[in-house]
Amino acid sequence: DLSGNKIHDTIPYQLPPNLTSLNLAGNNLTGNLPYSIALMVSLNYLNVSNNALSMSIADVFANHSRLDTLDLSFNNFSGDLPPSFGSLSSLSSLFLQKNQLTGSLSVLDGLPLDNLNVANNNFSGWIPHELKSINNFK
Repeated sequence: DLSGNKIHDTIPYQLPPNLTSLNLAGNNLTGNLPYSIALMVSLNYLNVSNNALSMSIADVFANHSRLDTLDLSFNNFSGDLPPSFGSLSSLSSLFLQKNQLTGSLSVLDGLPLDNLNVANNNFSGWIPHELKSINNFK
């Protein structure tokens, strides 16, 4: 847990591949998610909220079948959601609020979400029926 440490830099490119939890929330991190996150196949919790991360969300989630919680909120991410979000078969909580994300939410259709917050973005199109049935959907 490295949250709230006022770290001013990009997320290191080489992160330990055996991490199960990574909390970098509340720093001043810039740039994007590094590719090394794709190698963390045991990761079940990732929180990079409340930073200054930007660009499109890197498409690094294809092998994250154990990821339960993903918090990318309160950053400056833009663009469409990456296709690999559709592979997050254990994801129960996804927080994307307060970014500049665009496009469709359809990649999230079929995920076992209990908590989903996509508020204050620029998404367009229809909200998939399955997402509307999530109890904690904002």
